[in-house]
Amino acid sequence: MNYNKYIDRISTTTKSYISSTVSDQSYILPIDQTNHQHTGNTFQQTDSILNDIIRHPFIDTLPMDINSLPESFCPSNIVKYRVVLYRIQHHNDNHYVEFYLPFDTSYNSRLTIEYRNTMEITEKLLSNDTIIKYLKEHIREIPGIKRLKGHLVHNNILYSIVQVRDKNSTNNSIMNQSNTSYYNNNTWLTIWDIIAYKNVFREKIDNSIVELFIRHHNIAHLFINKQICLLPMTLYCNVPNKHESFINKNKSVQYCQRENSPIIQLNCDYLCESNNVRNVCFILDSDIVSSKDTLQHQSYIITNNPNHNHNHSDLTYLFKNDNNIISYIK
Repeated sequence: MNYNKYIDRISTTTKSYISSTVSDQSYILPIDQTNHQHTGNTFQQTDSILNDIIRHPFIDTLPMDINSLPESFCPSNIVKYRVVLYRIQHHNDNHYVEFYLPFDTSYNSRLTIEYRNTMEITEKLLSNDTIIKYLKEHIREIPGIKRLKGHLVHNNILYSIVQVRDKNSTNNSIMNQSNTSYYNNNTWLTIWDIIAYKNVFREKIDNSIVELFIRHHNIAHLFINKQICLLPMTLYCNVPNKHESFINKNKSVQYCQRENSPIIQLNCDYLCESNNVRNVCFILDSDIVSSKDTLQHQSYIITNNPNHNHNHSDLTYLFKNDNNIISYIK
């Protein structure tokens, strides 16, 4: 399913970011092989090391100094102050962005980290020092190295964008630490969860957050060698609870579904009560097929469920293997 079907404007943003500069804080990936072109008795290197750097143009262009925010921004107009935590993840050859959105019981929805005592931070003139002090005090319980990347204002809410780097974030042995929400992979959401579904396991994402990411969806855009990285989509499925430990360990639902078949069957019915596994999938747009036999020639296919009315939630995705899937049990 094409991401552009959910957000039409995403296709118009790619070109404007291709020529963006690279931050000195970008990730550098290991080079497995350097390509060379033979010219007579010499070899000319054709690829620069810069081609292997993950570029995040949206982050690179954020203002670090709140005094450089647009003139229309006025501290007295701020209604709330929030922090958006994000991390860059890697799966096989795919690189993508996730955002930390835990469930907030006060709002009965998923939300970013919010500073509730607004007056305390706005009764004084906002300053860079005030924000840094707040961040040090209120996100220190979040594991990993945090780095402030900049600020943006949306609907009179000031958002500080903070990157988290935690090499142990996928280590199951530390799940018992105090901040269990941080280590729950279902609190780290993709842009698909936020914009396309607006829900995670029937837990609604706050409308203000959805609106923020619709307006600034290019915060999820990564580039390598001037090419945008594939944006993952989220699919769901149901497996017996007895497979919980297997999924936690292997991040896979292969051989866990009731048919005991190696074929993985997923769906996009994010509101289905029986779905208990969330799957981050790196797949391209594909036509809907009528016969499952075509799976013999493809790594995955999309079919319509004949028992429903052909809504988007009635599509079934069949995969030969889990090469392009990361599975998280509820």
